[in-house]
Amino acid sequence: MEILLSSSKHYETEEMARAAMRHALDYASLPNHYERKLTTDDRHCFNVVDDTGTIVARRIEYFQTEAEMNQAIDQGIEYFKQNYSDEGMYLIENILLRPEPEVSDDPFLPICPLPDCTDCADADPYS
Repeated sequence: MEILLSSSKHYETEEMARAAMRHALDYASLPNHYERKLTTDDRHCFNVVDDTGTIVARRIEYFQTEAEMNQAIDQGIEYFKQNYSDEGMYLIENILLRPEPEVSDDPFLPICPLPDCTDCADADPYS
């Protein structure tokens, strides 16, 4: 298993660590929250920073070129967007959205469009 990001400090409780991880993941999927650095021996590395510039995560890996570092950042962003975003899909059953039958000002849809209709099914239109 590859470690993509690490914390910049230790936490007293698991809950504090989880909260910090969620905070870091919020920023790790945003390209403008990566702080690119060059070490004194010309190696490249990066940190993830929040809106205040505080380091919320770092990659403990050095890259020989800027292109390698940028590729790692791009791959990380894609991974975090796919696996840790708050986006999701919700399924709502349409039968739960039908009007309440006992409320007179919230009527059901009519089953037949015309009162003398003979070719309509008996099933309600919400199903």
